[in-house]
Amino acid sequence: MHYRLNDDEFLNKIKNNAASIYQDILINMKKIKEPNDILISDTKSFKDLVFKNNIEIMMFDINICHLGLSTDLDAIRDTLFEFFLITYASKIKTYCKIHAMSGFVKWISAIYDIPVSKI
Repeated sequence: MHYRLNDDEFLNKIKNNAASIYQDILINMKKIKEPNDILISDTKSFKDLVFKNNIEIMMFDINICHLGLSTDLDAIRDTLFEFFLITYASKIKTYCKIHAMSGFVKWISAIYDIPVSKI
């Protein structure tokens, strides 16, 4: 499950009140998640909210960045880890608040022929 929610958080280090902003997304995620899902998001505060609400879904506590914009080597490494992780997925479920679909998962889907569905 891939959620692209808030560029400001990883680009400009602006944190929002995740509990109020992402509540509807969180409720929907709980309804559609499956046992083998792994949560990937560009928004650490959303992942923290998922953890705080004890939602049983696998996720990694990693550095987040936008490839091509970051010079933080640890964040680039961690984002590439997520990239390669998704290349082994049997399907991708994605939600993107900014575009019709995040290029991150769109191109993984196209290159590796992995079915993608919008949440």
